[in-house]
Amino acid sequence: MLNDDKIDIKKCVEHYEKYGKNNPDFQHIIGIKYYKNKQYKEALEILQSALINLKNNEGLIAPFTELLNNCINMHQFA
Repeated sequence: MLNDDKIDIKKCVEHYEKYGKNNPDFQHIIGIKYYKNKQYKEALEILQSALINLKNNEGLIAPFTELLNNCINMHQFA
């Protein structure tokens, strides 16, 4: 989904609503998709939600985590 530019963001969000709720990896993909479509506010919100879900699921948030770095970088656009 991330690398296919032909897939509309709406299709990704529909898939997310059905199967990917509270899944930090899928939220990360949706956040990057929003970023590629210049929807920076939505990207920041979903990336922050992904970090919260990762923490709540006792996932490791290391300084080199791509999700964390993308969320930090998104603040310059929001």
